[in-house]
Amino acid sequence: MKLYTAEEFREMIESMIESMAEGVFMIDERGEIVVINPQAQRMLGFEFKEKITTGALEEKLRAVGLGKGIEDCRKRNDLVTKEITVPSYVGGRILRCDITPVKGAEGRILGIVTILTDITAEKELDRIKGEFISTVSHEIRTPLSIIKEGIGLVLDRIPGKINEKQDNILVAVGDNIDRLNRIISNLIDMSKIEAGKISVKKESVNLTALVKSVAFSFQPRIKGKRLRLILDVPEEEINVYADRDRVIQVFTNLLDNSLKFTLKGHLGISVVVRGDEVECSVRDTGVGISKEDLPRAFDRFQQFGRVEGGGAKGTGLGLAIAREIIEMHHGRIWVESEPGKGTKVAFTLFKYSDEQVLKGYFNDGIKAAIKEEVEVSFIGIYVAGPEKEKMKLAAGEVRAVIKDIENIIQEKVRYEEDGVMDYDGWIFVRLHRCGKEAVLEVQYRLQRALDEYLGREKMRDRVAFRLGRATFPDEGESAVELIRKVTGPWAALP
Repeated sequence: MKLYTAEEFREMIESMIESMAEGVFMIDERGEIVVINPQAQRMLGFEFKEKITTGALEEKLRAVGLGKGIEDCRKRNDLVTKEITVPSYVGGRILRCDITPVKGAEGRILGIVTILTDITAEKELDRIKGEFISTVSHEIRTPLSIIKEGIGLVLDRIPGKINEKQDNILVAVGDNIDRLNRIISNLIDMSKIEAGKISVKKESVNLTALVKSVAFSFQPRIKGKRLRLILDVPEEEINVYADRDRVIQVFTNLLDNSLKFTLKGHLGISVVVRGDEVECSVRDTGVGISKEDLPRAFDRFQQFGRVEGGGAKGTGLGLAIAREIIEMHHGRIWVESEPGKGTKVAFTLFKYSDEQVLKGYFNDGIKAAIKEEVEVSFIGIYVAGPEKEKMKLAAGEVRAVIKDIENIIQEKVRYEEDGVMDYDGWIFVRLHRCGKEAVLEVQYRLQRALDEYLGREKMRDRVAFRLGRATFPDEGESAVELIRKVTGPWAALP
């Protein structure tokens, strides 16, 4: 083996980095540039052969939102992956940035290396594919509905009599139209999820009644395959904080999957209360999933245990959509399976309570901020007496004051993700893309507007407002931390 001098080895490394198709740059522990290759310069929008200073790089990283990713990498001491858009290109250039710490012998961070990969074409292809799937799916739905309606008329003998054989054929056709409609719905939902256009409208949902209703709707199909359905659901009413239609969709997708891959035995649905959470599961005695395939169970367009020919068919989107819906509810979902012994898919939802509604309000803001890699701030307004915390207003007057305040605040909401809610004498304001400095200005404007309101309504001697604020992620990374920061000493909230 040939031995190289230190100078030769350094030149080889520099040549390798410069010839890489990906952009690469490294900064040391002080933020000084160690190396940056021509591809990285071009991808970040620098001029060809431009002399790159540390200050110029720092400014560019802040402008494209990469500076925070590098700081997160330092804090976590681990790989961080971000997507950024560099606006200097026509239409913008989308880059995937893999940010990794470079560690010394004792584990101390010596610097940060970032690898830039241009994924603009991939993103554009995904967008076109999503639009195509959505358009085609919507166009197919209309004729399918007409066909379904026509079959229904014939089965109801409206045009005239039909024999038993014709009846059976039309029923089979109707069942397959329903199956095709479910496939189309999954394709449309996945395209909406990818575009960030799907949302959940959470409220108090009677989970016990919901599960029994879904189970009843599946009974004909389950009996048609000569399977049994085992229902393990408490008799008492269990209320969860969820979107009713989306939870039905999760159960439907999971039961559809179980029916496809179960030829004998049974399907089971269970609901178990575990503290503040409710654990739901759908299990079967089907073909199961191998240990190697389990990590990919929730990937899109994946099906395991599918046989060639006339076996189970589908899009492989059921579990992927279920995962997205449960994560929108801030729950957990997982799969347990063994080949030949069946599969169990379990997920959690939160029990309904005023406290959970409040946490959900904060969590929704946090999730939107993480997705867009921006900050979100919260302001809390406590309606109190001018000297003591005890109100000097009747309950009806308190509600009227809170409603007036909500109307004042709504006029100042800028983004769709912003929102206002009241909770136990508090009014909370969620401000998307609003950092620590900006929220101070918003708080000042709100304080002035509230003071004007008290003067206008002649309530200065009976009502006062206490304002608190907090910003994610600088002042708290969880709903509980942010609630405590916002409410401060004025209320013992969770």
